[in-house]
Amino acid sequence: MFWTLDEFPYFYAFLQHNLGVAYTDRIAGERAENLERAIACQHEALRVQTFDVFPLDYADTSNDLGSIYRQRIMGGQDENLAQAITCYREALRIYTLEAFPRKSHEVRLNIAETEAQRGNWEAAQQAYMIALEAEDLLVALGTGTLGRDAILKEGREAATRLAYALHRLGRVSEAAVTIERGRARGLAEALAFDAADPALITDEALRQRYISVRAELVSAQAKLHASPSRELDENTRRRLDLDHTAAYRQAKAAFDALVTEIRAAHDPADFLNMSLNAETILNAATHVCRGHALVYLVATPWGGITVVALGEQEASPARFVSLAIPDLTNTFVNELIEVRLDDHSEKLLGGFAPAQMGKGFELLCQQWDGETFQEKVKLLHATCHSLQKNSTLNNAAQEALSCLPFAALAQQALTSLSREDYMLMQATFDAFFLQQELTYCLERLGTTVLSPVMAWLQEQGATSLTLIPCGQLATFPLTAVRLPDGRSVGETLPTSVAPSARSLLQSSTTSSRSPEAGITTFGDPHGNLDWSEAEARTVYTLARRASLPVEVYLKKQATRERLLTALSQRWIVNACCHGLFDTQDFLQSALLLANKERITMAEMLSHQADLRGLRLLQLAACQTAQLDLQAHDEVHSLAAAMLQAGARAVIAAQWVVDDKATYLLMVRFAQEWLPRMEYEPPAAALARAQSWLCSVTNQELAHWQSALPRSLGALPNDGQTLTQGTHRSWRYIPVRGRSARWKDDEAQLMIRYGAEQEEPTAQPYAHPYYWAGFHVLGW
Repeated sequence: MFWTLDEFPYFYAFLQHNLGVAYTDRIAGERAENLERAIACQHEALRVQTFDVFPLDYADTSNDLGSIYRQRIMGGQDENLAQAITCYREALRIYTLEAFPRKSHEVRLNIAETEAQRGNWEAAQQAYMIALEAEDLLVALGTGTLGRDAILKEGREAATRLAYALHRLGRVSEAAVTIERGRARGLAEALAFDAADPALITDEALRQRYISVRAELVSAQAKLHASPSRELDENTRRRLDLDHTAAYRQAKAAFDALVTEIRAAHDPADFLNMSLNAETILNAATHVCRGHALVYLVATPWGGITVVALGEQEASPARFVSLAIPDLTNTFVNELIEVRLDDHSEKLLGGFAPAQMGKGFELLCQQWDGETFQEKVKLLHATCHSLQKNSTLNNAAQEALSCLPFAALAQQALTSLSREDYMLMQATFDAFFLQQELTYCLERLGTTVLSPVMAWLQEQGATSLTLIPCGQLATFPLTAVRLPDGRSVGETLPTSVAPSARSLLQSSTTSSRSPEAGITTFGDPHGNLDWSEAEARTVYTLARRASLPVEVYLKKQATRERLLTALSQRWIVNACCHGLFDTQDFLQSALLLANKERITMAEMLSHQADLRGLRLLQLAACQTAQLDLQAHDEVHSLAAAMLQAGARAVIAAQWVVDDKATYLLMVRFAQEWLPRMEYEPPAAALARAQSWLCSVTNQELAHWQSALPRSLGALPNDGQTLTQGTHRSWRYIPVRGRSARWKDDEAQLMIRYGAEQEEPTAQPYAHPYYWAGFHVLGW
């Protein structure tokens, strides 16, 4: 039996539509011919799927047909794109915003992208505006952080692409507002939520109702974000998830209704007002300091832009300016994020994202054949050579094999290795991989993006800046990029990073503590990071020298309760410990404390800790600034969560960090900043500390360490020596960090140092791997 047009018209059309989709995705054959067949199939389906008889099928097929015309190779491009627009508009006859908000959102984005492809920026701007209206409606229907993220992941960077269209139209201030509106929505809502002071409500009964309803919402959100016990079966977990979702929606509806009632009663009328305009952004820039620049960096398929809010200067008022960066495309960024073979095998060749997450060794072993690591690398190397492909993964493998202890393990069958040896190889290789990626990415980002931007900003009179990188640009250590004169971005101008302009403005309105609130430092909660303990002790001594109140908690004293107390009371908190970024569930990312305790991102996002008034939180732990790359502009990291909880500034790390190098950097930072902390931003001191660490010689380092306070006792040694020679030695080196697959006592790797006594002029920490991962979030 056949589904013919005459006997089974509906199923005939259904098959034609699916056949058209298959031809669109077909790999074999000529691409142009496959697309022509796809178009023919979709037109054949529309003979049956008419607007009047099968409206939903008509809309779906019209939308798909429009996308095929966008890709069409035959015919003129202008004609094909115009035909695509016609098809999309036919789909919108059914997919209205009111009836089908999700589908309407998708088709509006298709229209906007097609108009941008045509260079019709006015039409692209209008389509993006309508698409964002649909997105706002869908976000409002979402539940909690995960619900919002699920919608925004489908948004295809609509806010930043709209901003690009506005930039092309010369509407720079509107572009800035559009970017800001799309940045860190959850953070903006949380900051407004925390800033809404119940004391502003004059009616006592209304105020008490608000306090009660707010507490119920906070409780419901905490339960929604909490991770259910693994001991529960799947059905029970799902039931609890549904119950918590329903409770959150009920609590949120009650809260929103009460806020509406408060506004209607004018008690006050602007209570919990989240309005955003150009003046808000300019105020944020001006508030930081005179001449401060808020620098949005945006990549799109059509080129990049930087839109800058420049604070008030002596000779000019606050203003917006913008600069085109033609080569800053999505393709440019994507090629830095991840590189794979283009032979449909999807084998990894490099990329900053897998290097930052420590996935290089794992993926190399999974994707390349061979019983030993050496055999797998030989095949990778041969493939790269035959295809003339430069591969940072291959370069890292060759460098790792030059390590004699590593090479010995690489010759053994992977299945025969002990877990300890396997994890040691993994950590060591991933360190080499990250170093390769940093060298490559920082050079390209400097040449393409930050060199022209920094020269232009200085011409504009900027005296300091906060980078607000959009999309995947936020994953790179931008403040460490070298400029043509050899200085980094952070050395050239005091530079921080922020998720949004509003996060800076909001922190200025929260209750402020004073330096008299003092410092608490925590060290080595798990008892396996000797330099972490040394850092805590040294910071304690330096704080006492600066006549600051200070307390220190080491090893099992570094508990969750003590850390939460310090965060709510102190002016500065320094946490020297392990951090964990959970790539599967970012809400469970955490700081790891004594007695197997932890503080999770979910707790921070659920208002379980109040950091308002905290001047600086030093997260001297790994992965505390690592981002969930799937969240686009929502900026999910442990550091951002701490900023949301009220901290004015956070120093955090973007990858697993070397224990001793972190000790050196954080102690030097304390020396630089503590005497100047009442008038200097942390970013300036951090840049000086990083500059010192990357240039200090072994001889200078020995002299510096000898000048540290004697009360500290003996400093840790440099790790167990594995091999020694005239020119180099290999040692086990602890790192502050672990992934979910590491045990605490496996947080180490093998790393090569110049023989310190034999090479007094060597610079052991020159590579950005040791210092570039830390930046200041906030100001």
